[in-house]
Amino acid sequence: MSDIEKEFYYDIIVVGCGAAGLSAAVSALEQSKEEGKKISLLLIDRSDMNRVGGNTRYTTALMRMKSESELADNFVEDFLKFSEGKTSPEYVKKLAQEAPETLKWLKKYGVEFTKSEEMFIIKSRPRIRPKGGGIEIVEKLLLAAKSLGAEVFYETTAWKLSLDDEGNINGIYLRGKDGISVKVKTKAVVLACGGFEGNQEMLSKYMGREVYNFKPIAESIKYHRGECINMAAEIGAKLSGDFTLLHVEPVDLRAPENFAEPYVMVFPFGVLVDINGERFIDEASSTPDEIYEEVTRKIMYLPKSMAWLILSKDIVEKVPKFYDGLGYKAEPIIANTLKELAEKCNLPIDKLKETIERYNNSIVNNIEFDPSKLDGKGTKGITPPKSNWAVPIIPPFYAIPVGVGIVFTFGGLSTDLMGRVLSWDEVPIQGLYAAGEITGVYYGKYPGATSVLRSLIGGRITGKSAYSFVIKLK
Repeated sequence: MSDIEKEFYYDIIVVGCGAAGLSAAVSALEQSKEEGKKISLLLIDRSDMNRVGGNTRYTTALMRMKSESELADNFVEDFLKFSEGKTSPEYVKKLAQEAPETLKWLKKYGVEFTKSEEMFIIKSRPRIRPKGGGIEIVEKLLLAAKSLGAEVFYETTAWKLSLDDEGNINGIYLRGKDGISVKVKTKAVVLACGGFEGNQEMLSKYMGREVYNFKPIAESIKYHRGECINMAAEIGAKLSGDFTLLHVEPVDLRAPENFAEPYVMVFPFGVLVDINGERFIDEASSTPDEIYEEVTRKIMYLPKSMAWLILSKDIVEKVPKFYDGLGYKAEPIIANTLKELAEKCNLPIDKLKETIERYNNSIVNNIEFDPSKLDGKGTKGITPPKSNWAVPIIPPFYAIPVGVGIVFTFGGLSTDLMGRVLSWDEVPIQGLYAAGEITGVYYGKYPGATSVLRSLIGGRITGKSAYSFVIKLK
């Protein structure tokens, strides 16, 4: 940014080019064009132009919907139940109301949807996704924003908000890759820059030192360092969401750095053991789409925050599309004996042998194994039990090292239904908006396939809200 004048101005500045930020930019500029009232808008992102898009770029962008026009059953009820009633019912109802129209809006810019069949071989909730995944959303909306007049600065970080004498937003400080910082004047700032999953200091503060064992689910995680949360908090923004929790996935620890989504969603078909060779959870209490976060959170606090998924070749061959449940397609570790398996996985052979034998001997054999549904084929007389898909672990043995993949944090900023950031006195901070992951709405259990959807909806609402605000000041 060294070639940019030291003082310049945009009506709206959007921080972050993921689903939320791009939706905000496009919706604000759409409104401007529709009403014939020109505004200037700047989009910034700390990544380079080849990596722009935040977490949206790397996700399959699953959405909790039966179709483009119909939500999954119990969308509102499940969302509220998972948050133990802590999420605003009005907010969730707004999501449900706006979801179909938002997908219709995306289709206008060339985003096409399909039913999702991958990742969760068995699932209890319907899902749809963009045919091209999250990157399709990024590419189509970024193109739309530019065509509508947005300017875009890459490799640029927002680090401080500026207020006028009345406490209203009047600018934001940006720093480029050359280290030079400038203040950009503005009437409205939209923060859509993710959570703090890329900041280990903040993670450890809220969740403990185990976070240093966690694996980023995608390269984008490193860009989400929580500065936007902190700089909003510095001017009195109210915080919300559970800062002690984050959305996590079970991942293959063998995947190389920056490998996007090395998920392991086949865990219900084997047994999970810790580094001492002991089982620690019911691996199949429900379908993988319902319990993968619960399982991963259990792994979080195991020694070294890791587990071994142990299966037999026999099971793998009985599960249709088994490898679709693995984001990282490497072959499992293979062993012909438990002794060989223990050596390859650095597990204590005596304890591993005892665990596998006890598990095999506890299986209820009068129920047929059926990998297409919750089959009720479980165990009896062991703790923890296994509720479904309990079949003997026999040679040849397969093993996959499973760790904790960080996806996004739950804690963030509090906003109203218009996307305005609230102060601790529950009044809007004039000129400050937020959308997407930076807004804290999740508590307890993450309602799967809602993050991209709520970012798109929130961004679209927020963009219109910011536009209306700046037009009134012109």
